[in-house]
Amino acid sequence: MNMKSQCVTCSEMKAIERMADAGGLSYYQMMENAGSAAAEYIMQIQEKCKVEIFCGKGNNGGDGFVVARKLSLAGYDVTVVLVEGPPKTIDAAVNFELLQKFPVTVIDINVTGARMKLLGENPQLMVDCIYGTGFRGPLRENGLQMAMYMNKNKILGTKIVSLDVPSGLEGDMRDIGEADPDAVRADVTIAFHAVKPVHCADNSEIFCGHMVVADIGIDIPGMVAEEPEEEAEEHELLAFEEPKAAATKDPEVPEANVGISKLNKLEEILNGYGSMIVALSGGVDSVFLLTFAHRLWRDDRVAALIAEGPFFPREETEYARRICDRLGISSKRINAEYVVDEVKQNPEDRCYYCKKEIMSSLRDMAFMTGSVPADGTNLDDMDDYRPGCRALEELHIASPLKEAGFTKNEIRNALRMIAEEDEAVAEALELAEFGGAVKIWDKPAAACLASRIPYGEEITRKKLNMIYESEKWLKDKGFTQVRVRCHELTSKAGEEPKLMARIELTPDAFAEFLSVKDEAERLMLKSGFSLVTLDIGGYERGKLNSSDRLPVEEEVVRGETDTERMAAIHREIDEFIRKADERDYSFEDFTEIIKRLRQPDGCPWDREQTHESLKKHMIEEVNETLDAIDEGDSRHLCEELGDVLLQVVLHAEIASEDGEFTIDDVIRKASSKMVRRHPHVFGNIKVDGLEDQLDLWEEIKKREKMMQ
Repeated sequence: MNMKSQCVTCSEMKAIERMADAGGLSYYQMMENAGSAAAEYIMQIQEKCKVEIFCGKGNNGGDGFVVARKLSLAGYDVTVVLVEGPPKTIDAAVNFELLQKFPVTVIDINVTGARMKLLGENPQLMVDCIYGTGFRGPLRENGLQMAMYMNKNKILGTKIVSLDVPSGLEGDMRDIGEADPDAVRADVTIAFHAVKPVHCADNSEIFCGHMVVADIGIDIPGMVAEEPEEEAEEHELLAFEEPKAAATKDPEVPEANVGISKLNKLEEILNGYGSMIVALSGGVDSVFLLTFAHRLWRDDRVAALIAEGPFFPREETEYARRICDRLGISSKRINAEYVVDEVKQNPEDRCYYCKKEIMSSLRDMAFMTGSVPADGTNLDDMDDYRPGCRALEELHIASPLKEAGFTKNEIRNALRMIAEEDEAVAEALELAEFGGAVKIWDKPAAACLASRIPYGEEITRKKLNMIYESEKWLKDKGFTQVRVRCHELTSKAGEEPKLMARIELTPDAFAEFLSVKDEAERLMLKSGFSLVTLDIGGYERGKLNSSDRLPVEEEVVRGETDTERMAAIHREIDEFIRKADERDYSFEDFTEIIKRLRQPDGCPWDREQTHESLKKHMIEEVNETLDAIDEGDSRHLCEELGDVLLQVVLHAEIASEDGEFTIDDVIRKASSKMVRRHPHVFGNIKVDGLEDQLDLWEEIKKREKMMQ
């Protein structure tokens, strides 16, 4: 690998390749050399692992076929994804034919149902070979979907290597600010023979990551390449980071059969989707939805997304994976551990932020596969405080069980009916819990482990693990409905607060618990708790939603109970919302609102934001705007454009505080650009049709560069 290189334009590179071919170095040999060099570099920085290689229909895809062949020979688990179908160039087609002699999985995402096969084990590495230096944006259709898929997996820990140019960038681009925001964001870009202008642009590392230049055997004396405007920097070769008794029946299980009309309604809803990806937690609701869809379609039209991390009991996620394996359903796992840091302050709407992070992955995977994202929310969920439902609405996650009118009891009974009718399904849904075998329809309700920590008390990985280990021990002893609430006790300033475990069991299990209470206390004290108690009120669903403290009696404030006080607060909030919606706002009002939020006594979240922290929010808002356009929903589009505007003004306010520029500068610069690039509108220059206008646009851009 060459660490320094001249910069050549894409047309100059094509000329160099033509001269090399005329001199005896064939295009096929250059492709072989490029793919071999890229594979050699990958093997230096990444041990044997699961790799997905995304190949376009041109020669960049051909380079990818060579990489796939070389990595397969070296023992890597390789999957090749054909983004635009089989290759169209001769050399790439030859390499694709050769590749098929190797143990490499090939997925053509243009084949019906094939995209679901991507929802398997998370790859440690992805190689982007979709588009090369000849690409002209913006990304569309399959290219856009696969770029978004790669970028989403990068957030979840997968490393990305792009060959020559990250897909979505134009090789001759000199202003990264003009790049498609959905372009692949590589950790490393391997350029062949020489860097291109986009590699030398300011802030190119946003998309290109670390630059490496591969020698592909071209040696043409006297070939003069364009020098970059500034001295070419040294591109570093940087390695990736290493990478008991039978359970008692739950009292919620119904005795009556679920109505056939609701099952028919659910079937009608799902057939309207065509295909679906289910957020699979391992709980009764999502298992029923997945199983029903599997029996309805009996093909690849249903898949699952399984979130893992400290919020979720490991037995739940393992059970979810096992169901998919037994039924032959494609599944994708995401590591949601990073969400702990997003919600560690534990606000009352914590579930909203957590759910939005995880369901964003579900939405993106559904977009990539052309499916409907869905979860197991049912009618009974509407009776509890569920801020996560707001995230489902914002992200347009479907809840077919709620839409069909299913309650929790009806879901349990329907799942039992399915298992009794289908022996294979019954076997797939088997699970062992609470020291013995449990039928899935008898499985007690589960919830995120963070729900055991009162609002306002910090969420930490340590607390979550203590809760998990304590509940697991109790379940292994045969207790079915268990919650171990974690409460902070008073402590001295600067000291870590002591923690109390408050055990919730069903009242009929109290007597049995007394026989193991000493053992339970020893285990929980050893895990980190300072005090262990039994809540004599017993288990109650959503208990911390009604009170985040520990009063034995309802606290009385100024003659009002907590419930009355909360109702008064709700009325006050409703009145505030009504007045806010009635007011007229101008653009100046909007900028003043953002400034106010950034003040020392403003909003804590807004005050903490930086350009860097807002990047993911900008991408998210733009994607949601595109969704609104695709839906043809003008009301939704209006709302999402406002969210994009919020990001623009917030960035400008941060820059203004740093003395860099203001929102007026942004408007002035954008206005100037639009006027000077439209002399046929604002000046006297004439154009004859769209083609003339586009030529004029490009000519103006060139003149602007010369005048800078």
